[in-house]
Amino acid sequence: MNEITDQTIKELASRYGVSSQAVMTLLRALVNGGGTMAQFDHSELGGMGQWSRSGMTMVGDMFNDALKAKVNGLADDLSNLLHEVGSERRVPTLPPDKAWNGKTGLSSAKGTPPDIWWGEDFGQLSASGSQNNIRYAYFANARRLAIKTDEGLTIYDTGDHEIHGVSQQQSWYTSLSFVTQHNVVPITALRVVEKRR
Repeated sequence: MNEITDQTIKELASRYGVSSQAVMTLLRALVNGGGTMAQFDHSELGGMGQWSRSGMTMVGDMFNDALKAKVNGLADDLSNLLHEVGSERRVPTLPPDKAWNGKTGLSSAKGTPPDIWWGEDFGQLSASGSQNNIRYAYFANARRLAIKTDEGLTIYDTGDHEIHGVSQQQSWYTSLSFVTQHNVVPITALRVVEKRR
């Protein structure tokens, strides 16, 4: 296979019982995540969620195991297709009512710019998302992780950790843990670079 066609998208949508737009949302999230991880937000996929090839799948409807299995299967298939294709240029375009920004991911309808809440340009955004009242943005090339809570913004140095996913046990940010190539790393293990109110 040398490209992912609109027909392929329709076939996957039919196989998994979701719309082509849901498939495209997950596909674009995977493109943004290098084909191995995805941060997405689509109602048919359980709202905000994440997936990584390391085996982590999270959906907004966290107790819906059938939905989690559906998202995992679809993401696996799309990740394998992206690996075969080898280039995001051979991925179909989004429908015209959505805008795609290769740096930050899928923005809202009519091409409104994404919310750059971290305030500085750390280069290519690798992943972003939110859980409860906590927002995070990861920049692999800059080795930086930005966490925003009601208390303010904290920038962390991720060192040699390559973040593939996130989990949170409670509502407070100190319970955040990140899935990396070194297994699960708690937020408290990362060095704080800067704090802002």
